Amino acid sequence: MSEGWQYDPATDMQKEKLRFLGCTWESNITKGQASDAISEYVRLFPEKEREWQSRPATAEQEKLIREMGEENRRGMTYSEAKDLIGDYESVPTEAEEREEEMELRIEGGLIGLYNWEYKPKVSRKRVREAIEHLDKTKPGWESTGELIETLEALKPAPVRRGRKTQSSQEQGCLSVLVVCFLVVWAIAKLILSR
Repeated sequence: MSEGWQYDPATDMQKEKLRFLGCTWESNITKGQASDAISEYVRLFPEKEREWQSRPATAEQEKLIREMGEENRRGMTYSEAKDLIGDYESVPTEAEEREEEMELRIEGGLIGLYNWEYKPKVSRKRVREAIEHLDKTKPGWESTGELIETLEALKPAPVRRGRKTQSSQEQGCLSVLVVCFLVVWAIAKLILSR
């Protein structure tokens, strides 16, 4: 919500609830005033809130439930419909799941580049482009070396310096980091494939 939302005019739903609760209000009531009035009334008269939540689902809720492809159960309450709609809206779409997986893969690519001490500065956008290219041309790829080759082939970058010698402690820390990332990526991929 934007700053100062409480000064915006009250919503139709707030006015409907105020009406249900038996409240009266001035024509210029704000969202903040309506919210405070509803909260106070519900605190004082909790049975009215139970009655509000137990009333039949609204026509708008029933329409949304039909659009979701859900069976519209007879006698569904406002609260049950609200929960069903909320559950549906919180499920990520396939596009959102693919984007989340891509973000994990970009992070893994950046970690791999860091471990290889790849010197040219690489943006997330370039790593994404290289991953997408590899996915199309070499399905199943997963090597940092292939990512580096693709980055250099797609858009030549400044010459990179050779690998520095790292202490065994640094190599161990970086290896643990890569393994942790791969485990998280594999778990995310498994969850998203369900």
